[in-house]
Amino acid sequence: MQGVLALKNWIIEHKCQVVACESANNFWYHIYDSLCDHTTVIVGNAHDMKVMNHKKTDKIDSEIIATLALKGMINPSRVVPRHQRDFRNIVRMRHFLVRKRTDLKNRIHNIFDNEMFHLSNVLTDVFGKSGRKIMDGI
Repeated sequence: MQGVLALKNWIIEHKCQVVACESANNFWYHIYDSLCDHTTVIVGNAHDMKVMNHKKTDKIDSEIIATLALKGMINPSRVVPRHQRDFRNIVRMRHFLVRKRTDLKNRIHNIFDNEMFHLSNVLTDVFGKSGRKIMDGI
């Protein structure tokens, strides 16, 4: 984060009117969030930028992206407001955790079935109060 603050201070000090970056990974979020109130920030699609630039080194990339931005040749990506991005991340994390929980429950069912211990034939909810007590005793 210190690097982003140093970049922000440098851009403000040098009165840069436009800053452009590619939307590679999630690094651009911090740059966009810290600079959008001070200058115009263009976030270009990383795939589109790669098509325009066949050489992939940071120095060459930065020069080409700057040139494209100054010429207005970057098609800006839609940037979702921070509160919406945060909400999306929470929803994605919840979805991931629910899937993980389901995978673990299915794995436990498979272990019991492989050992010929069919709790699901006896209990309606293996992971309910009674089922957990039985599993604790095993």
